[in-house]
Amino acid sequence: MQESKLDNELRVVSHFMPNRTSVSLGLWVKVGGRYERKEENGISHFIEHIVFKGSEKRSCTQIKQAIEGVGGNLNAFTSEEFTTFLARIPHQYLTRALDVLSDMVLNPLFRQEDIEREKIVICEEIKMYLDLPTHYVHFLLNQLLWPNHPLGRFLAGSFESVKSINREKLCDYHREHYFPQNIVLAVAGNLKHKRVVEEAERCFSSFTNRRKKEFMPALNNQREPRFNFLFRQTAQTHLCLGFLSFPRAHRWHYTLKLLDVILGANMSSRLYQEVREERGLVYEISSHTQEFQDTGVFSISAGVEKRNLVQTLKVIKEQLERIKEEKIGEEEIERAKEFMRGQLMLGLENTNNYMLSIGEELITLDRLFSPSRILKEIERISEKDLQEVSRNIFQRERLNLAVIGEIEKKEEEKIVELLS
Repeated sequence: MQESKLDNELRVVSHFMPNRTSVSLGLWVKVGGRYERKEENGISHFIEHIVFKGSEKRSCTQIKQAIEGVGGNLNAFTSEEFTTFLARIPHQYLTRALDVLSDMVLNPLFRQEDIEREKIVICEEIKMYLDLPTHYVHFLLNQLLWPNHPLGRFLAGSFESVKSINREKLCDYHREHYFPQNIVLAVAGNLKHKRVVEEAERCFSSFTNRRKKEFMPALNNQREPRFNFLFRQTAQTHLCLGFLSFPRAHRWHYTLKLLDVILGANMSSRLYQEVREERGLVYEISSHTQEFQDTGVFSISAGVEKRNLVQTLKVIKEQLERIKEEKIGEEEIERAKEFMRGQLMLGLENTNNYMLSIGEELITLDRLFSPSRILKEIERISEKDLQEVSRNIFQRERLNLAVIGEIEKKEEEKIVELLS
């Protein structure tokens, strides 16, 4: 793996995979939902959409045809801390792919008629997520974790904020955040680094820098449990239990990942075995971690029959208490470590996954992705580390619970009493 910096400070990172026929590339821009002011909510995501509608060189159709015409694919996604534009193509078409990506991302037209049309599309996207309780319950949890903060807002925006977006706002926001120093080009596949850098210089050398914008820091000052119950007629009741955790660069990052594997990241985990296999309370239950630059969350989500909600939460609470108080066996720890090692290795088999790994590592942590370093970090985790992290995270005053379903007041009171 190699990294270079162009004269205008745009960073290029690539990994040569000689036995592959494809190349995956991504433009990573250090801007996302948490960089937005309240009245701008959703504008990062809106730009991710609107750049596909036409650039100085190509129409909307020509952008897609340029990549799909050689069997490739083009996509994009927005997160809280970065926006990424992706392409995967046969390796001999790198020049074309870079030209398309750089042009559409850095030279969008922002036509008013496209903006008005896309407002309708994104409002429909918001409605779709509102109708998906498995997705919406995570948004309700984020509101509890980070109240009155960009991390607690919906990435796609609200109906009001999306409808207020206009060409001037888009141009200003794009100008403020889309510049070389704020961008990483990540490439993985059958291409040498020198060739990638040469093509990057051709596509990006004319772009100049501006002053970087900072985001609002997250305040991890929760002092008591928080609850959000949303009454809605659903076939299942959906819950999401979350605890404030650690930033992305924290020394306990991989310890928390290992704890996640033990608790709920796969079908061998404690929560899956106890709540589904042993008690039959749920069809799906899992745990997740999400890290940002200055905060993070460990969450557990499940869909349950209404009458099993309180019992399911009791079992989850018991499992969290157990992992804090009881010694975790070496065999269980080693199984979880082997799962993490295997997932890491399997994820590096294709060019797209490798590109995603090296791009995210550089844009968020300013360092090169290193599988060997990660394996060493996993290996050195001890049972004592796991217990220390679990006792630090799973505290009553850090607890947050969001629930969507036909919840009666007396059930709410039982749950608050159980978890407070």
